[in-house]
Amino acid sequence: MARVDPAAPAGPRSGRVAPERVRQPGNRRTPLPHGSSSFALLAEVLLVGLVVAILSIPVLTILPALAAGVVHLRRHLDGRGDRVADLLRLFVVACRGVWLVSIAGVGAVLVLGFNIWLLRTAAADAFRLPGVASGVVLAALAVVLLRSAGGWRPGSAWWPAVRAAARRSRDDLRGTGMLLIALVLAGVIVWMLVPLALVVGGLLALAVLAVERHADGGSLAPTEGAFLTRTPTRTDTPDTPDTH
Repeated sequence: MARVDPAAPAGPRSGRVAPERVRQPGNRRTPLPHGSSSFALLAEVLLVGLVVAILSIPVLTILPALAAGVVHLRRHLDGRGDRVADLLRLFVVACRGVWLVSIAGVGAVLVLGFNIWLLRTAAADAFRLPGVASGVVLAALAVVLLRSAGGWRPGSAWWPAVRAAARRSRDDLRGTGMLLIALVLAGVIVWMLVPLALVVGGLLALAVLAVERHADGGSLAPTEGAFLTRTPTRTDTPDTPDTH
């Protein structure tokens, strides 16, 4: 008969099943679920950053590229297929129906950025209040777009994702603050060394994924469906329906 540790809890407190951490030789557990490691995650983040940077060159594709990167990192942490081909396929799916959102987002960023730029001209005194207000709105818009990328799922519409992201940004002020810090750090990294812009996309995708999982109580996010070809990396779990 197996011994039962009296100090161990009878079951999960919240009804969620904790992600399994695979044991390595020497009876050590991996630091991340499903056999992933910190080094493997870093390599995946760098790869995602490079792919997101390339896919974002047309500018209007920044949002779907970032959304695909977030889903790709989620699949990696869930022990599911995480090939570059899967990431590209996710990007193609994310581009469906995103163009109005992208055009509106880029247009708003250009207008707000122009108002902020006026603060550095001779007309700074006249545009001080609009410039400061534009900076606040631009920061809020950036957070909403990041959370839209984090809340998007393959097959879902973009406008509902944006509306849901706006509500989450308002209700989860801690996560909003964390994303603002991530944006500032990303800007500092690029300012210090411009070529590091090639990895910023992966870092932002990881930050968005961390904030969304924290907002969900630390549970594993729902999987994204079976439209991608899965590969048996680490552990492969059945698809579960998207509840978001």
